[in-house]
Amino acid sequence: MRAIRSIAKSIAEAVRADAPWAFFLAFALLSMVSMPLSRVALAASLACAVATPAGRAKFRMTPPTRGWLAYLALAVIVTSVAAAIDSDIRLVPRKGLAKLPKLLWYAAIPLCAAQVDSARRFRRTLEALALGGLVLALVTLLWRTTFAWLQVHYPEPGAAGAPAIAEALRGAATALGLDGAVRRALSDPVWEPWGGRPPLFLYALTFNATLHDAQRLMVALLASVALAFARRSPGAVGQGTQGQGAGRRGALLPVAAPLLIAAALVVTCKRAPLAAAILPLFALLAAFSRPWKAVAAVLALCALALAVPQSRARIQRLPLEFQVEAGGRALMWMRIAPELHRQHPWGIGFRALTNRKMRKIDGRVERDRTHLHSTPLQAFIDFGWAGLAVWIGWVGLAAGAAARTARGRGVLSRGLAPPLRLFPLAALAALLLVSLVEYNLADAAVVVLYGVVMGLAAPAGDRQEAGCAVASRAP
Repeated sequence: MRAIRSIAKSIAEAVRADAPWAFFLAFALLSMVSMPLSRVALAASLACAVATPAGRAKFRMTPPTRGWLAYLALAVIVTSVAAAIDSDIRLVPRKGLAKLPKLLWYAAIPLCAAQVDSARRFRRTLEALALGGLVLALVTLLWRTTFAWLQVHYPEPGAAGAPAIAEALRGAATALGLDGAVRRALSDPVWEPWGGRPPLFLYALTFNATLHDAQRLMVALLASVALAFARRSPGAVGQGTQGQGAGRRGALLPVAAPLLIAAALVVTCKRAPLAAAILPLFALLAAFSRPWKAVAAVLALCALALAVPQSRARIQRLPLEFQVEAGGRALMWMRIAPELHRQHPWGIGFRALTNRKMRKIDGRVERDRTHLHSTPLQAFIDFGWAGLAVWIGWVGLAAGAAARTARGRGVLSRGLAPPLRLFPLAALAALLLVSLVEYNLADAAVVVLYGVVMGLAAPAGDRQEAGCAVASRAP
């Protein structure tokens, strides 16, 4: 109880000292763990920041912020027009109009840029991301594996002659309040072909993992690797100390965190985030270690992915995505998208696409799909050529800003250890690679990741002069 009171007191003192920053740091950590809680922390940080003149003065119109506002304006205009016309009964632009507030959560971009006004805060933000990713990794490796095992082996209620261990299992789950959760998971229609339960442990494990968790782990892996290398970078904030209490124990967590996060990323069995992590991860490793070590680390990650049977099976099924007859991405990209654009060249509006509309064009489309599994292609269908152009402009502005930060062109970024400077570009590259084969632009859990990464790509503090130069080197 004393420790809990001490932690609560520390949090209260941090909020009183600088509420916007305290809530923002909580938001960065929670963005890896819980979308609803991260939104609460984001709203609290934003409200505290705009409540005072000093807080409002920190906001700047950074390049990624301009890109977001342009995309938001286009989305509002096209979706409003589509909702007013509403000529296709198989499209739902009016529902899409109600979903436009999802794009408002990209306010994390200017908020992050405003709050990260020193090199020290930049590093603290990465530490929050890595810590949140480590928590998610432990949840994935420990809790979700246990829950998947329960789904496979949970006994039927009232089964005659159930073994004692099965009854003990049910009793333990009931005592922990898991009985209802297990039964709800088993009632999912996806398990009907196998008699109402997963046929294998790895099937349950794959189904329990989510794509947005895999993308969180992907970003957290890059953050943890950047922080680990930053400990060894001399002469910059974030380098770490190797003396006076920083021995082997001090070096254990920076090494263990990336390994645990990488293992959790593999266990999710999500192909796109795993593949998208490899190139930026290799770039980080090759830039700050020997090339053979970078190659060995990437090969070890690939070997681990292939060693997990379900992950290997999903990788082997990858060629089916490029066969139109399979009804997957190739069908949506090559048949559905061109026909949608032909019928609606000016766009259908934000989140207006329905599975009914896609199946009307081609009945081989997978059921329940309401997007095209590609962010640039979805922007093209939603808002026409203007949507694709604005999306490209947005990510181009963010990538250009991240590249300038990586080169240390600003006062703030010059005070950072080189691995930390490279993180926004690496993380943005990973998210954009996933976006080519997944529609992650409006995924609520990924929106906050984009917000932090794009905010770090162009910290507003980089535009300040002498004041920032002192702050960026603060301990």
